[in-house]
Amino acid sequence: MKFQRTTVIMVISAFLITGLVYLVEVRERGKSTTESAALQVFKFKETDVQSFMITIQDQRLEFFRSPQPPSPSIIASPVVPPTSPQPNSPPAKWHMKSPQPGPANDGTVDYLLSLLTTTQRDRTLTIPSEQKAEFGLAQPKAVLDLTLVNQKTHRLVLGNSDFNQTNLYALIDPSQTAEKMITVVLVPMSVSTAVVRPLMDWQPPRTTSTP
Repeated sequence: MKFQRTTVIMVISAFLITGLVYLVEVRERGKSTTESAALQVFKFKETDVQSFMITIQDQRLEFFRSPQPPSPSIIASPVVPPTSPQPNSPPAKWHMKSPQPGPANDGTVDYLLSLLTTTQRDRTLTIPSEQKAEFGLAQPKAVLDLTLVNQKTHRLVLGNSDFNQTNLYALIDPSQTAEKMITVVLVPMSVSTAVVRPLMDWQPPRTTSTP
C-alpha cells in the first residue's frame, strides 16, 4: 500500500509539473505575440487599406483600390497615356489616380503594404519637438498617408537614416497639435525603399511588341 501511495503521489506530481510548465509556456508565447504586435509599424491588415498618398517634396502620388473606378475626368485627359497591362493578365486591383492615371503595379503596392503591416520598429525615442530637423523630420524625405476602408486615416513620416545607415527615423501618426515632446521611432531602411521609388516602379510593366 505504501508503494502504491508513493507511486500515485509521484504520478500526480508529474502531472502538476507538466501542467505548470505548459501554462508558463503558453503565457510566454502569448506575451511574446502581444509584444511583437505592439512593435509593428501599423496594426491594420493589408486588405484594410482603401487608398494612400505619397508626398515626396513637391511630387504627390495617389492610389486607390479597385473596384472603385477612376472618375471620367481622370480617364478623359491623362497627362501621359497609361501603360497597358500584359495580355490576358487579371485586372489590376490597384490604380494610380495621379500624377499619371491608370492601373498601378500591384506587386509594388502589395510589397509596401506588407512591410507596413508586418515590419517592426527598432526602438523609440522621445525628443523635444524643436529637434525634429536634426532627425530629418522637419522637411521629411517622404510622407505616406493611408485611408482605410472604415475611413480611418494613418500617417507615416520618414526622415533621415541613423548613424549605422540601417534604420530610418520616422513619425507614426504624429499629433496634429503642437507638442513639446514627440515620439520618434526607427524603422528599417526597407520601408524607405518601398515608399521612395521612381514613378515607373508604380506602373505595370510596359508591353513590348515582338516582331
